[in-house]
Amino acid sequence: MRYLPASARLEELPIHPVSDWLLRYSSRSLGAEGLLERLCVLLRDNDVPISRASLNVHTLHPEIFVRNIVWSVERGISSETISHFDLLLPIFKDSPVALIYGGAGPIRRVLAGPHAELDFPICRDLAAEGATDYLILPLDFSDSRRTYVSFCTNTDGGFSSDNVAALIEIAPYLAVRMELTSSYFATSSLLQLYLGRNAARRVLAGHFKRGSAAPLEGAIWYSDLRGFTELSEQQSANQVMEMLDGYFEFVADAIRDAGGEILKFIGNGVLAVFDFAESDQASACRQAVRAALAALDAAEAWNSQRSPDADLLKMGVALHAGSVLHGNVGSRERFDFTVVGPAMTEVSRLEPLCLTIGVPLVMSRRFVELYEDTELVGMGRFVLRGVRQPQEIYSLRSLLPRVRRAADSHA
Repeated sequence: MRYLPASARLEELPIHPVSDWLLRYSSRSLGAEGLLERLCVLLRDNDVPISRASLNVHTLHPEIFVRNIVWSVERGISSETISHFDLLLPIFKDSPVALIYGGAGPIRRVLAGPHAELDFPICRDLAAEGATDYLILPLDFSDSRRTYVSFCTNTDGGFSSDNVAALIEIAPYLAVRMELTSSYFATSSLLQLYLGRNAARRVLAGHFKRGSAAPLEGAIWYSDLRGFTELSEQQSANQVMEMLDGYFEFVADAIRDAGGEILKFIGNGVLAVFDFAESDQASACRQAVRAALAALDAAEAWNSQRSPDADLLKMGVALHAGSVLHGNVGSRERFDFTVVGPAMTEVSRLEPLCLTIGVPLVMSRRFVELYEDTELVGMGRFVLRGVRQPQEIYSLRSLLPRVRRAADSHA
């Protein structure tokens, strides 16, 4: 396999204008997509005829390996995530990217003419799109990780020797910029994964002093699994984790798709908010109900796919409206982003009424005053532990036949 020779030492080369730009402050404010797009424009302005370029941005996500970013002169910028599973597929294993990650140096392939080398699937794809030359360069980070940048051209004759020299020269400068960008992206994606987007944004902005909190007003969601303690005692650890993962997955999907945000996992409970700051109160409440119905439908679908003798997954959802404090508590060495306030207490006390009343969804009077729907049905007044006054509780009329069907099927 043919590799390019190593470039001359950088101190022996006059710095390329693009390399100089990569070191300047003006490039630091750009995210990975903006950086690649601007880089390709500058290369073209400096007589390097780029028609397509791509690079990877590392994450610290348990399922996502990298974000792959592609720029082309016809389609502009785009990106997609590459999972750890994707690394096992032939499209990756048979690619020059796999060789770069394995330690290979720069790789170049001529894609047109009698000397074309189309030994990689990507080369055949690019040649079919009219590319004439392909160059992929490793970008080495200070912590021994590496990623890559690749360039194509569709000009007759491919890249000139000066073009190749310029691209090789900018690679170390681009590596420095990409290491910073990758580190920020990895940190932000990991924080968002564990804290949620609101808390992650605040931590990255420097708002992480112990005891600091911000008020958050919205439609408050709390859901829980019914009978989980008994199920966990009857099943193996793997079966319990499978059930939890399935439950959290479809609940999280329903909340996200309806515009909400998960604030906290509490055992097998889920606390979420549909922020009034992001939509009007009535809309936020409608979004919360839509998410609840989607999650309950998903629970039914999950149960229908299990074997007849398997234990059924049963969940309850409580919806309330109010204000909570979302912020940092803890010791000097261990912080946690948590949620406190009367609304948090009330919604967690509401949810057990799902079992008491026999419905999968309960709503407080405060919530239904904002929601306003003809499907609402009063379920009575109940005393909530830790709440002074008895509370009027509501559900949806459409859920009552579902409860009767579930009872009949297990009679």
